Amino acid sequence: MTKTFNIDLKAVASCAPAMSTEETRYYLCGVHIFEREGKVIYESTNGHFLIQVQSEIEQDEMDYAGLNIILPAFLVKQLSSKPIQKGFAVEEHTLVPCVIDGTRINVEMIDGLINFKLIDGSFPDTARVIPTKASCKNLDFDAIGFSPTYMDKLGKSLKSYTGFSVLSAKFSGDEKSPILIECSSPSWIAVLMPATV
Repeated sequence: MTKTFNIDLKAVASCAPAMSTEETRYYLCGVHIFEREGKVIYESTNGHFLIQVQSEIEQDEMDYAGLNIILPAFLVKQLSSKPIQKGFAVEEHTLVPCVIDGTRINVEMIDGLINFKLIDGSFPDTARVIPTKASCKNLDFDAIGFSPTYMDKLGKSLKSYTGFSVLSAKFSGDEKSPILIECSSPSWIAVLMPATV
């Protein structure tokens, strides 16, 4: 059974910083893309840091119901690279048409199709670790410790998504639980575990 949809380059680039590099958990070494209530969701995590983006792009005349794939890191890096984007048949440099056929993805370029094998495996149920807004309280950023590496990745994700290099986000949760991070757009969230001191 085939699925067709437009890859949201901005969402892919925003999720890329949270991909895992651990080969033992190979299913985390990419970006998970799935359909939820008619929307295409992008997410990645290394088990300690999660980024999730709900694409705002309309998928007119696309057949993506039940979409549930993991793009491999190599393809994610290609799609996230600005010089490469110019070579794709994109709409305003944000969309890349593709077709999922079994375990492979065909990505449409101006000079032809490229074909990649998708990651075989199941992505974790991230809904279990994302705090609900009702359970969160605002946190004083200076009062809690975070890994500088993850904060740098968070900044890169926000810059990819919003275009701004200044970190502007709301942190909420509690000091011993996952921290929900939001920006001005309701379509982007991240989750961080506090660094142990």
